[in-house]
Amino acid sequence: MDPLRIAIVEDEESNQKILQDYLERLSKEKGILFKIAVFNNGVAFLNNYQAEYDLVFMDIQMPFENGIEVSKALREKDKYVAIIFVTNFVDYAVNGYEVNALDYIVKPIDYYDFALKINKALGLLKKHREKETFLMISTSDGYQKIPIMSIRYVESNKHTVIFHTLDGEIRKYASIKSVEKMLPENVFVRCNSCYIVNLNYVTRIDKYDLFLDKESLVISHPRKKEVVQRLVDFAKEYGGAGGGK
Repeated sequence: MDPLRIAIVEDEESNQKILQDYLERLSKEKGILFKIAVFNNGVAFLNNYQAEYDLVFMDIQMPFENGIEVSKALREKDKYVAIIFVTNFVDYAVNGYEVNALDYIVKPIDYYDFALKINKALGLLKKHREKETFLMISTSDGYQKIPIMSIRYVESNKHTVIFHTLDGEIRKYASIKSVEKMLPENVFVRCNSCYIVNLNYVTRIDKYDLFLDKESLVISHPRKKEVVQRLVDFAKEYGGAGGGK
């Protein structure tokens, strides 16, 4: 299993060290690998943020900007990272629902309370990883994490690929062949030289037109038989909609 990527956003060095020591202790006890990055304030954390973390420990009382406001800005950049607040006062953590925080830890930080909360978080993260996988791609704006199942189809346009997702379009300088290798072949199918389609979103095939609701893509003649068979197999295995003529 890949290391869990954790960010500690905390202005007090003593609490930074406690969290790092506790993670190291938990790593030895549970045999879990952690990759840890430490930030002294929310501004430093958000500057050049890449959606690469699984879990963020967010101190609420920090200089420049409190942890709640930092977490709101974080959610605009990353909808999926888990957040655990670290605070002196429970009352400050009750607004965690605004950013879908996973939990909170009260200072002074007790190891057994910490371990209990982290074990809960690790269980949820494991389930989330099993349920949802992501692509981490580099774009002109930095790195971006895309849930694979949110990709409706991928389009090639010259030297750029366009991920058409449920949340909009994301562009990357790459070949469609390289992207095809990154996607699970039991879910995605290449319908011509320009398109890779997520079979979850295919509603029907009519001759050489493949439909995703009202949107249609062209199937090339050499790929027609494979695309239809893949859709039939997918529907049998996963109960997906679809049909062909």
